[in-house]
Parts: sequence; C-alpha cells; structure tokens
Amino acid sequence: MTRGRVALAGLLAVLAGGCGGSPKAAAPTVTTASTSTASTSTTVPTPTTVRASTTVKAPPLPSAAQDVAAAKRILLLAGDLPGYTPSPTSEPVGYSSAYFTCTKNMLLPGGRSPRSASQGGFILDETVVVRAAQTTSISSFAAFATSEADAKRLVTELAKPEVADCAAKTLAAAVKDLTGTAPNASTATLPTLAAGDESTGLRTTATGTTAVLQYFDLTVVRKGRALAFLFVSRLGKTPLPESERQRLVRVLAVRLT
Repeated sequence: MTRGRVALAGLLAVLAGGCGGSPKAAAPTVTTASTSTASTSTTVPTPTTVRASTTVKAPPLPSAAQDVAAAKRILLLAGDLPGYTPSPTSEPVGYSSAYFTCTKNMLLPGGRSPRSASQGGFILDETVVVRAAQTTSISSFAAFATSEADAKRLVTELAKPEVADCAAKTLAAAVKDLTGTAPNASTATLPTLAAGDESTGLRTTATGTTAVLQYFDLTVVRKGRALAFLFVSRLGKTPLPESERQRLVRVLAVRLT
C-alpha cells in the first residue's frame, strides 16, 4: 500500500468513528401545568340594628281638685298690688262674665269650670289724689283645660272680631243695668305680650254715662294647658297704664305651671 492510500484509509476511519458513535439523548421536555387561583370576593353584610319602637305616653291628667289647688296659687296676692284694698266679697266682678256670655267657653271667667279659681279682686280709689273720679278694680282668674289644644282654642276664640263686638254690646248692657243709661261701647284688641306661650287681650271703652270714661280690660296668658286672666275695670279719664298691665300679666305668667 502506498503512502497515499494509507493516509486516505486513516482519514476514512476517523470519519467513520465520528459518525458511528451512539447519539446523545435529547433532554426531556417537561410541561408544567399552569395553575390559576381564582380570586373570590366575599361581601360581609352589615349587621342591621333593629330598635324597638317606644311610645311616649302623656302624663296622667291631674284630678280636678289638684288643678283647682294649682289655679289658686296663680291668682294675684295683696303684695302684688300695693295700695289696693281687697274686695269685701270673694265673688268675681260681675262685668267679667261678659266674655263667657259671648263664647260659652267654660274656661273663661264666669264659665265655672271645675278646674278653675277666681277672686273678688282689689280696689284702688284715687279720686282724692287725682281730684277727679278715678277708681280701679283688678281681679284675676285661673283655669286648667283638660288638654293644651282646648287652652289654645280659647285664646283663638277670644281674638275673634265677633267676640270683640259681642263683648262691647254685653258690657254696655251691664253698665245700663247699673246706671240706667246705655253707653256707647267699642272693643279693641290690646297689644300682645311676651309672656307664657301666647297671650291676647281686649279693651272695651264705654262713654256717655258720665263725664269720665269706663274701661274694661281682659288679658289672657297661656302656658301649656294652664290659663291666667287679668281683668281690669276702671272708671277714669285714662285706662290702666300699659306698663302696669304688663307687670301684672307677667306676675301671673310666672305662676303658671
């Protein structure tokens, strides 16, 4: 064998060894399953608080005797009217019943409510002082309605124009019975006062019987179901000063319960 063939044979052997070896195994392919965790949202309900409904009951109505006792404590006292003389009678001033005549409301003076109290009043004669006929009579009344609604209704009734007209006629007739002469009478509403829950008032002026005038004032103040009345009968050139009316009404209002 020539040298060239030997070289060629060696080359072929090398090539044959490279191609004839065992092939390397391919690395296994591992498939990993993708696990997806579902996100679950849970709503927790808000607890509901159930409250039992409660009904507030109105306090029991006092007895008539209890209301009468409370009404008596509201009335004016001698100390409230310095210079005045208590009336010799405990009977209410007759003129004051005119308003009951016009409304038939038992809570008004003259109505004789079983839950009321009245007094004869106090008298002041200033004829010598002012050198003219001037006499003032002041009395008070108190009553308790069985409900606040009834007390409110009285204040509303007293403020009606027809009641004012009736009061003028009724008081004029009362003056005629006393003097024998029929006066000219008219009724006007008095200024509302800041006392109690509400107030109203009427003033009747009678002229023609004497040289002086005659005035009749009724003022009512309410607080809850309690009512206090100030009645003024005055013979003179001028009515009771407004400052004095306000003072006395406030005295009564403070005593309302």
